[in-house]
Formats: sequence, structure tokens, C-alpha cells
Amino acid sequence: MLPVTNLKLIAAYLFVAFVSGCITIDFDQRSLFTRRDAGGTVPVDSLNVKFHHASKIQFPTQDNLELNGVILTYPDLDSTAASTRYIIFFGGNDFLITQKTIDIFDRIRCNILLFNYRGFGDNPGVPSIRGIVRDGAGAHAFLTKSLDFPRNRIFLMGHSTGSYVALSLAQIDTCGGIILDAPFTNFTDLSEDIQKEFPSYWKLLYRINFEHKLFELDNLSKVKQIRYPILMLARENDDFVPVSRVKVLFHYTLSREKHFTTIKNASHNTIVDIDEYTEAINTFIEQLN
Repeated sequence: MLPVTNLKLIAAYLFVAFVSGCITIDFDQRSLFTRRDAGGTVPVDSLNVKFHHASKIQFPTQDNLELNGVILTYPDLDSTAASTRYIIFFGGNDFLITQKTIDIFDRIRCNILLFNYRGFGDNPGVPSIRGIVRDGAGAHAFLTKSLDFPRNRIFLMGHSTGSYVALSLAQIDTCGGIILDAPFTNFTDLSEDIQKEFPSYWKLLYRINFEHKLFELDNLSKVKQIRYPILMLARENDDFVPVSRVKVLFHYTLSREKHFTTIKNASHNTIVDIDEYTEAINTFIEQLN
């Protein structure tokens, strides 16, 4: 039980909040993107890569930013062979390339392009919803134009917020398939799910004012227009994007070739069984060869 003094303070605070009204918290795009500096990044020549060859790349965006990334080349593949595939990975709202990231993607049996969004790591710029889509388009253009890689052999893979980037690009360009990891339906549902995690009394004290641009994050409307092969990965213990939400998104996907997998014991930002995760991706890609 709380001490009487603490109870009195809480009661007093509740009374003040009730009299003065709710405290408004502004949540905008700056709040969405948890910018991280280069302190967490690993130099390419220091990466511990077992199955791939890692090389650093730079590519421009449509608004003239130069972004850094990494290409993991799978050595068993001939870059001219029909079976060769590339994954472009679009991370979540706080994604940063780390050794832990490399350890996961090193187990995927194809070539992979990873990059940090603008404002993350040592990249210039300020992250925004439209900005990260431009970043994704720049990575895609690097493969298709600079490396002359066929569009229909590129898989667009997004985790969380990155699922919006993947679907946005699939709407405007050709791809071989789409992989969505913990994808939300739309920001309306996402904001509701997040607020459910707070105690009921919290709503008496605070009101969140969401920036209107955040509601551009709408995967549900996008999947209704896309017919590429698609794999959706839900995470069993995900508190931000529940499995039920991913199933709704899957239901409305128009693709005739769609697959759904729930990764056991995984939370939104943590994967316990890496083999289960990577094998789901490998199986999906290889069955499309």
C-alpha cells in the first residue's frame, strides 16, 4: 500500500488536473522518429559477417541527400543468374544498422541492402514520413539504376514503420515480392493500441494531440491495391502491433500468393528464435524462384 503522504499527493494532483482540465501532449513526426547518432553503428570493415560479403555504399535521394548503407552479397549466387534476389530492408522508426542487425540478415540466403534513414547514424537530414519514403526510393534507384539490377528480382521488406515505406514503393514501381514484419494497419489503430497500454486514470490527466500528417501512415488502404506475392510476419508478444492487427491487414491483401507466419516469443523489437524468423523469409523467397 502507498504511504498516506503519497496518496494525498496523488489525490491533490488528480484534483488539480480535474479542475484545470487534461494536460495536452503534442505528438508529431519528431516524436515518432527516435533519432540515433553514429555511436551505435559499426564500420563495414569491422562487421562480423559469416555468410555474406559486406561493402559500404552511398546513394542520393530525390531531395539531394547522400545516405550511407551496406550491401551484403551472398557469395553462392551469380549476380547474373535468374535465381538471384535482392532484399531492400526498410527499418522501423528507430532503426540503426548494428552488428545485431547484421547477425540476423547474414542468415538470409540472398543479397541484401541495408541503410539508415536520414538523420540516423552519420546520415544528414531530418527524418519525416515522406522523407523516409524518399530514402527508400533512393535505395531502390541505387539497385535498379546504378547496379542495373532487375526490378522483378527485388523484394521490398519493411519492419514496423518500414512496412509503410515498402508498400509505398510497391505502389509506384515493380518488385518481385513484399515482406512485411510487424506491419500496422494504420496510424488510427496504432495510436489506439499504444494508448491501451496506459492505466485508465492516465486518460483523465492527459490528452494526446497527434499531428495530422501521422495519419498518412495507412497500410490498410495500400494492401488493397497491391497484388505482388507477399509474406506477413506477426510477432507473438508484440505490444505495439498485436497479431490480430496483422491478421486484419493480411485479410485485406489482394495478392493471390500471400503467406502468414507468427514468430513465437518475439516482441516488437526483439527476436528470440532467429532461425525461425530467417527461415520464414528464406522459404518465401526460394519458393518464388
